[in-house]
Parts: sequence; structure tokens; C-alpha cells
Amino acid sequence: MGSSFFRIPKVKDDAMRIVCVILNIFISGTGTIVGGIIDGKDSNVIICGIAQLIVGCFGIGYIWSWIWAIFIALQKQVC
Repeated sequence: MGSSFFRIPKVKDDAMRIVCVILNIFISGTGTIVGGIIDGKDSNVIICGIAQLIVGCFGIGYIWSWIWAIFIALQKQVC
């Protein structure tokens, strides 16, 4: 879709946004992946979610995922 790799997925439905936030808090990256699918199957966001999931094994992915959970909840972009 030509979007930035670090674009936060836009989840318009409030219930699904809450689901994405909860998923990102408990299972690093999964909320980002789901959000990327909801946000028009944005491959860059989905790949970013997979990266969060992989580096979650080292702890940094959880921090990254939690920060993105906040941005998803607030519907804010970082880039």
C-alpha cells in the first residue's frame, strides 16, 4: 500500500481497537498483525507485527508492542 513500515494501524471500530490493544499487551505483536489486516491488509504493518512477535522473545518486542498498543488506542501516528 506504499505506507511506512512504522505506521500504526488505523482500527476504526472501537471494539476491535480494544481487542488489538489487549492482544498487543499480552502477546507481543499480535494486535499489530490483526490491526494491519483490519487496516486494509497493510503488508508493512503486518510485517512489523511479526517483527514485534519475534523480538518479543528478547523482551524488547514487548516494550515495542506495549508502546504501539497505546498508539493504537489513541489512534496516533509516530511517523
